[in-house]
Formats: sequence, C-alpha cells, structure tokens
Amino acid sequence: MEEQKATKNKYWIKLGMAVAHRTNLGFMYTVKTILKESKEIKCDKEEEGSYYNEKEQCYMKRKTFMKGIEVQFINRYQGIDTETFHSRELIPWEIAQQGVKIANDWIKNQIN
Repeated sequence: MEEQKATKNKYWIKLGMAVAHRTNLGFMYTVKTILKESKEIKCDKEEEGSYYNEKEQCYMKRKTFMKGIEVQFINRYQGIDTETFHSRELIPWEIAQQGVKIANDWIKNQIN
C-alpha cells in the first residue's frame, strides 16, 4: 500500500500550485495542466503490470510519462496567457521567494 502512495505522489508539482521559472524567480505562474503521455514499453516478465504481447513477442507494460507543465499567468495587458515548460524548469513559488541560493539548492536536490 505504501508503494502505491509513493507512486501516486512522485511528482512535486500539483494543479493550481504557484511556481516560478528557474531563470526568473520573481515572476509567478499557476500550474494549469500536467501534460502526460501513456506508452507501452518493453519490460521483464516479473515486473508489475507486465503482459505478453503476441505481436511484439515480448513482455510489455503501459507507463505514463510527464511531457510538460502548462502554466497560466497574467500578462502586462492584464490578460491570461499560457506557456508550457518542462517540470525541471519550474520551482515552487515559496522556494523562489527565498532567494537565488535557496532556489539553486532546491534545484540541486531535485537532480540528485
């Protein structure tokens, strides 16, 4: 049951969350959509969710990949615009507000 919880919450980013781009810590975006793509990939027969694909003649499973994060923001004309980023380009707004050093430390922790 704990493994299932860990898988469900493996992404730090959530819908409606305030974020900043790593190159512009003072500008706030709001997460609108998490773009995902589901693919069938080859795997070992012992892996959870695996099945034998007759056509490919191997074991496969379905896996969901994060493609990007669609964010919205208020532009200089007070209109709402959207932009799409990779999740590694964004950091939580609370972290961004603590300054460049804290933001860089957070980014390093995400990579490792």
